[in-house]
Amino acid sequence: SVTAFNQNGCPSQQISINLLVLSISPSIDSIGPFCSYDECVTLTANPPGGIFSIGSQFCPQTSGLNNQVYYTYIQSGCTFLDSINIIVNPQPFITSINPNDEFYELCTGDSISQSYLATTNFTGSIIWTIQGDTLQGSSINYTWTQDGIYIISAYQITNGCVSPIEQTTITIDQCPEDLLYIPNAFTPDGDENN
Repeated sequence: SVTAFNQNGCPSQQISINLLVLSISPSIDSIGPFCSYDECVTLTANPPGGIFSIGSQFCPQTSGLNNQVYYTYIQSGCTFLDSINIIVNPQPFITSINPNDEFYELCTGDSISQSYLATTNFTGSIIWTIQGDTLQGSSINYTWTQDGIYIISAYQITNGCVSPIEQTTITIDQCPEDLLYIPNAFTPDGDENN
């Protein structure tokens, strides 16, 4: 408010000006981390009505690994900003299982022990599934005791992201058994009489 006085001390009419001092701290709602195969999500912030630097959707499939996202909120000609860093972790891949698609012969009473190694593009836990058994490690040992066709599955988890499942087929056949015929009677001179 302003009041002026003349030289005789007479006041003028008071003039008032309303001042609006804005102190707004916008905040983006936290999201992530994501895996590179995750679906798009809608960005939200408070107060609503601002503009995101990347639009209203964040899509991990088309973004980079580290993404700085800005939110601009404007009121009464004043600009207020907030930003967050959104992390996108890449999807791991198992590039091979060694040995791959193996064939073995198993004789009665025998067993076959074999080591399997998964090669991947990242470090992380590798989960194996064989005949309902779940094993963990970059390499495993397994002992086969029965013939049949078996599928070995492996997938990797890195930073919470799961690789596609890689599989190999193991075929185990029963080895051929040689049959020996031993008679319980014979004729030494060939006359068909014992």
